[in-house]
Amino acid sequence: MNYISKISKGIYEELGYNFLKSSFGRDPFEWIHNKRLRGLYWDLFLSNRMPSAVEFEMNSYCNRRCSYCPNHFTQPKTEHFDFNLYKDLINELSTLNYHGEITPNFYGEPLLDKRIYDFIAYAREKLPHAFIIVNTNADYLGIKEFQRLMEAGVSHFDIAQHDSEPSENILNLKEFLKENTEYQGKVIIRNMTKEIRTLSSRGGLISDKRVKYAEKRGCFRSRRVTLTYNGDMIMCCEDYHRSFIFGNIKQDGLMNIWKKSLKLRREIFLGHYAIPICRKCAGFEAS
Repeated sequence: MNYISKISKGIYEELGYNFLKSSFGRDPFEWIHNKRLRGLYWDLFLSNRMPSAVEFEMNSYCNRRCSYCPNHFTQPKTEHFDFNLYKDLINELSTLNYHGEITPNFYGEPLLDKRIYDFIAYAREKLPHAFIIVNTNADYLGIKEFQRLMEAGVSHFDIAQHDSEPSENILNLKEFLKENTEYQGKVIIRNMTKEIRTLSSRGGLISDKRVKYAEKRGCFRSRRVTLTYNGDMIMCCEDYHRSFIFGNIKQDGLMNIWKKSLKLRREIFLGHYAIPICRKCAGFEAS
């Protein structure tokens, strides 16, 4: 089975996964309900894979206090991901020819950290096949910043519009994209104020009629790595309070911790929510 798994993984990784994900916008197997099939999918294709994404908290502070974000209730301190630790992280991924997602993402606004251009450029230099995503509220994303980040190596912008009407920066960017078609398809703007917008409960911290809890059949976020500013690998981006920590990459490196975490991640992938943060995110327990 080990040999078959390796062959299956290689074929899937090189041919199937990238094509399917680019076609559907997300892994199409996410909709499989049957736990046996999901277990088989993990064992054949995912058990030896690297993380599908590496999210890191480059900057912890956000200028917004949206009602559907835990930052609404707290005043987070400004902390920063150490650039030398970041280079160690990217260098480790480079030795593995990593081509998943890289994103400076947790609950801070990444464009408040002026180092972002250096972070993006270093990742692009070392990981030429990675898909680099910037999640932003666009409050600090002028056209000049947008072009500079694209030149540094950003693959895609995921912009959250937090007001009922687009901000000036978002309006300017929309006009720019109309005139510069080569950037179209590299930006998505999500209006977070819409009634139909689905929201996460953020580990049970958010109460909103639009909240959709994690799927009972299992969570695909278990395939993603989330790192806090100090190098801790937490369960996922929903764990605002860092309640579950697998380890710290300063001491053990990314892949050592990742491999040790796979058994638990498989259980969560199959909907066996054994830890409190996952049970809250799935609506099984109150915060």
